[in-house]
Amino acid sequence: MSATGSAAATEVKVSKEAGAGEVKAGAESVLSAFNRAEVEEVRAQARAGGLHAVIQRAFKFHDDFNAATTRAVQTKLAEIAKLARESEEDPEKARLAILNRAKIALVQFKQLNEVMGALVKKLNDPINKNRPGGNPYEWVKNFSYPFKTHKMVEVLEGAINLLENRTHFDALSEGRIPPKYDCTSGRTTVLGDETDGLGNSRATYLKAAIAIMLKHFKKSRNQEDLDSSPMANAWSMPAEMDLRRPFAEQHRMSEELIREAVECGVPIPAFVDGDFVVTSSRGVGMETIHSGFAMGGGHFSDPLSPADKPFVPFDCTKGISVVNEYAGPVTTVDQTYLTRLRLRGWAAQFKDPDAQRAVRTWEESAPEPKILEQCALVTRWEEATRSYITDPDKIKPGDTGFYREFADADPDMLELGKSGHAWVVASPVKPDGKSLGSNWNRSMPSGADMRLGKGGTEGVGVSEFQVVDRKGRIQGFFRPKKA
Repeated sequence: MSATGSAAATEVKVSKEAGAGEVKAGAESVLSAFNRAEVEEVRAQARAGGLHAVIQRAFKFHDDFNAATTRAVQTKLAEIAKLARESEEDPEKARLAILNRAKIALVQFKQLNEVMGALVKKLNDPINKNRPGGNPYEWVKNFSYPFKTHKMVEVLEGAINLLENRTHFDALSEGRIPPKYDCTSGRTTVLGDETDGLGNSRATYLKAAIAIMLKHFKKSRNQEDLDSSPMANAWSMPAEMDLRRPFAEQHRMSEELIREAVECGVPIPAFVDGDFVVTSSRGVGMETIHSGFAMGGGHFSDPLSPADKPFVPFDCTKGISVVNEYAGPVTTVDQTYLTRLRLRGWAAQFKDPDAQRAVRTWEESAPEPKILEQCALVTRWEEATRSYITDPDKIKPGDTGFYREFADADPDMLELGKSGHAWVVASPVKPDGKSLGSNWNRSMPSGADMRLGKGGTEGVGVSEFQVVDRKGRIQGFFRPKKA
C-alpha cells in the first residue's frame, strides 16, 4: 500500500495508558535561550513569507517531510490494525514471533558490520582517510558512507525495546502510537526534544517496529513502497560481500555475537534471505529505516534510490545545499577550505608543496568552490590571536553557519579535520550569541540510555546554535548573494 494512499486519512491516536514513557508536563527541552513559542513564531513567519527565502525553503522542507511521515505512519498503522484483527494467531504468540524476527535481523546487521569492518581493513582503504583534497563522501572500495554508517543495529535495538513492552505492542496492534513515540503531532521539530517522537530516535524505532510487524502479518519481507517511502531507503551492497551464504560461514564472528545468534533459536539465514535485503533489477542492497538523516545521504546517486524519490535522507551539508539551491552538494570540508583560502591565502596554510598541489587540484576541479562563490564570507581572520572570528552582530537570518573540529595533532587546523556540522541561521542572534538554526542531524542514544527511555537527536528540524570561537575549531558563516 502506498504511503500516500487513501488510508492515510485515517486518524491515528496516541496511547494515553499510564506507565513507563508517559509524557509528563514540563518535559525537558533542548532549548535554553528560546522557548517553544519563539520557535513556532519563526515557523509562522517562514510560512507567511516574512523571512529570508533560504529559511522559508528550510521550514517548508520540515513541514513537507513531517506531513509525508505522518501519512506513512498513519497508513501503515491502520494496515497493521486491520491485519491483526483478521489474524487467527494468538496475540502473545504473534508478539514473540515478531520480536524474534527483529532479533534475527539485529544479528544479521551485527554480522554485516563485522564482515564489513574486516573487509575495509583488508582493503586497506579506510573511508575516513585524511588527505588534502580528498572527498569524505566518496565510495571507498564500494563502501558508501550511508552504507557504512547505516545505524540499523541501533535502530533495531530500539525497535526491540519498544516491542518487548506488551502495552506498547498492543497499542501498535490496534493502530495506536505508544506514549513518547508520536512523530505525527504537526509541531515544529526541535532536534533533541524528548517530549514525544519528533526530533529524536524514538520516531525511527517506531518506524522499524511498524516495518517488522507488517513483514510478519503480511508474511513478506518486501516493503512495496520503498521507492517513495519517507520512512525507509535502500542502499547498494558492496560487490565484495557475498549475500548468498550466511556471514558466519564467511567470517569468524565474535563470541558475543555467536551467543546472540544461538539465543534466536534458529539458524541465522544469509542476508539475501533476511527481512532487510532489497533485490531489484537495479541491484542488490539493504533497506534502512530513518527519520530524514543519513551520513553522506544525497551526496551521490545510488542505483537503488530513484533520482526523483522524495525525502531521500540527507546529512547536514546536503540539506543546506538544497535549501540554498546550490548547483550541487557541498561539505564542511569544502566550507573550511574556502574560508581558509579567502582569509589567509596559500602561503599561510600549506608549506608542503605536495599539500599545495593537492588543494589546488581541489580548487580547480571540484564544483564546490564555484558553488560557494554564490556566498559572501561573514567570518574574518584575526592575526593577533591567530583565530577565525565571527562577530555575532554581523550574522543575519538566512546565513549558513558551519564548523569543523580538528585533532590535537593539528593545532594550526590546516588539514581536513575530523568532523563538522552545518546549518541555516533561522533567527537573529541573541546577546549571548545563541540563535535558532535549521539543520539535519543524528546523535543516537547509547543502548543503556535508550533502554532508560532517552531518544537522543535525529531528524530534520530546529536546533539552538551558539557563536563559539575556540581552539581546535574553525567556525564560519556564509551569506547568500541572492534570495
